[in-house]
Amino acid sequence: MVQNPEFAGFFICLDQSENRYDDPKQSMGEIDEIVSITQQYSIPLYIMRKGKFYCSEINENGDVVQGEVVDISTLTNSKYDIDGHREEIVEDILDGAPIKKELLASEEASLVNRYIEGKEYFQVLNGRVLISSARFEQIDPIAYHREINAKGHEEGGFYFKEGSEIRPLGEVYVGKEKFQYFIYSSTYYDPTRQSEITAHSVAYRKWQKDGSIRVNFAYSSDRPFENFYLESGLDHASQSFDDYFDQFEVRIQQKMANRAEFLEKYNDDRFYTDDTRKINGDCFELYGFAEEAEKSGDQELAKKAIAVANKYYPYEKYQELISCRVDEKGNFRLTRQDLSIDK
Repeated sequence: MVQNPEFAGFFICLDQSENRYDDPKQSMGEIDEIVSITQQYSIPLYIMRKGKFYCSEINENGDVVQGEVVDISTLTNSKYDIDGHREEIVEDILDGAPIKKELLASEEASLVNRYIEGKEYFQVLNGRVLISSARFEQIDPIAYHREINAKGHEEGGFYFKEGSEIRPLGEVYVGKEKFQYFIYSSTYYDPTRQSEITAHSVAYRKWQKDGSIRVNFAYSSDRPFENFYLESGLDHASQSFDDYFDQFEVRIQQKMANRAEFLEKYNDDRFYTDDTRKINGDCFELYGFAEEAEKSGDQELAKKAIAVANKYYPYEKYQELISCRVDEKGNFRLTRQDLSIDK
């Protein structure tokens, strides 16, 4: 813990890496947010380029450009006075901190993260189930168009064919990041089968905090036995909703058996507590899954998911934690106690 923090300002590097081929400013993904924060709190913003330091300036287009050279001795003798903005900074952090797995080492943060993972998992599994169901053809497709962000940059990642068919699934918000899920249909020639095949894939666009847009595959019908590719890293790939619930029960029962065996054999509750946390996390994943099922209009599936999770973690307790810790934008609400700040 730093008791008396001091700093001269915020530094950004505009050097172009030898391993990058694009504009170095594009690699500074959160530059707009950085500028906004430094201006809000009157924090000096400096530029580093080729071993030298410069003052920063904002041109008529709103871009950060380098100004006059700054002497090293000037920087080392500079001190930003944070006291005048301390309470404002604390309130901003408490009001809008995005949930991240590594945000803080608390059980509640971990549970909320698993809740978000469950929402993501529903979208992918729901897409997989729809692809193989009769309802798929009843969903009217729309034309796929590549998105352009506020800076005029086209989405990155997988480039799907412009104008090809997609079927929207749903959206999940995690703070300033938005995940938009859809089913993408494409026809291509498969040399191993010596014929054209049509593949349906679950994919998602991710609007990142810096405004850039990425596209990724999560599942494809021509590779049905591969695990899902998920942003959260969840790797259990279910074939159906019933399969998902069965796998959930197997995972829970295995953890409960391990927990009981270790407690009986070693009379040590450390692993008992650890397995309990894992079971609670699995339940929050299922509750997040249920929430997205309800949003999609499948009330029966949502009720089933809640009933299964409620056997191991009370639904009322889950609702209380989510209402206290997650806002309407998917942000994780921090407290002064989390930040070790006394009121």
